[in-house]
Amino acid sequence: MRFFLYALTFFTFFAMPALAQEDLAAYRVEEINVDVTAKNAAAARDVAITQAQRKAFEVLLGRLGTEDRDPPTTDEVIASLVQAFEINKEHARGARYTGSITVQFRPTSVRELFGFWGNEFVDARAKPVVVLPIWLSQGRAQMWEETTPWRSAWEEVAKQAGLVPLIVPAGDLNDIAQISTQESLEGKKSALLQIMTKHKAGGVCVVAVDYGATNAQLNQAQLFMARYGEDGMVEGSAIKWMQKLKPAEAVDDAMQEAARAVIDRIEKDWRKKQKLPSGRPIFLPVDVAVPTLADWAIIRQKMKEIPLVTNTHVVTMRRGLVHIELEFRGEIALLQQALVEKGLSLSQMNNGSWTIQMVH
Repeated sequence: MRFFLYALTFFTFFAMPALAQEDLAAYRVEEINVDVTAKNAAAARDVAITQAQRKAFEVLLGRLGTEDRDPPTTDEVIASLVQAFEINKEHARGARYTGSITVQFRPTSVRELFGFWGNEFVDARAKPVVVLPIWLSQGRAQMWEETTPWRSAWEEVAKQAGLVPLIVPAGDLNDIAQISTQESLEGKKSALLQIMTKHKAGGVCVVAVDYGATNAQLNQAQLFMARYGEDGMVEGSAIKWMQKLKPAEAVDDAMQEAARAVIDRIEKDWRKKQKLPSGRPIFLPVDVAVPTLADWAIIRQKMKEIPLVTNTHVVTMRRGLVHIELEFRGEIALLQQALVEKGLSLSQMNNGSWTIQMVH
């Protein structure tokens, strides 16, 4: 009977329509590793599945941005939230069971539980982002030239991303022709757009790591990350930080830990953008400097992509200037920051009026 239930669950996982699987992707947690010893292999397998479901639920809580990371939830409640699970691989020997399990949760049930807890969460998915992992070693930067521990780590952990799907290019001749290591580090717009177009992505994230002898001894890695939007423009500013790592026996483990730290930042940034301020919209009269009509089309599109901006009402247009009534939610400072990330600046003139212009 137990085998029949497992087989039914496995079949259900793969029988879901393709569109439904895409809609459910935010609530799917990939490849939870388990290692359990019990009185026999069958008992160990049962415990492993329960353990995997709890671990997956904890991953889901972090992914959706809830602050309750230690949920007051029993294994039975978590099991009731599970729609299906897939055993990716398993091995039983004696009383020990090891394996990797993917868990699919029911979105409606999870949302209802969060509502009961009063948790705010974000489950909207971003467009896929291309990740370009660069390995820095002894003054040399490597991306396509050969397989590095950093690239291998990303190929392994990118599938664990939830709200921001990540694409790690294989590095074939076509990829190499789109963008070079140096162009990635420099953020060359035309090359970034080419690699995005090839992989049908909505952005690029360049992530470089320096894990030299000194850093390895201190169990830390120096990370560099730069994000680029769908228009090839940098989002915010490039950041560099030292990431503390757990003592690792192998460089592969350390690099996977560092890659997960980057993914955590990417997903937190996405959730932050999706959490719109509440309250009534604010209407701000703004003069938009537009050298050409083509520039106005670009600026207007950029403003549409900002979640804070709910509408742009054109009042008057004349050569070089469009007067609009900008409708948004939140504070002026948040709006200014969001515009800067899109390559636009919002500033107040001496006479008290507001103006928007492109930043070159």
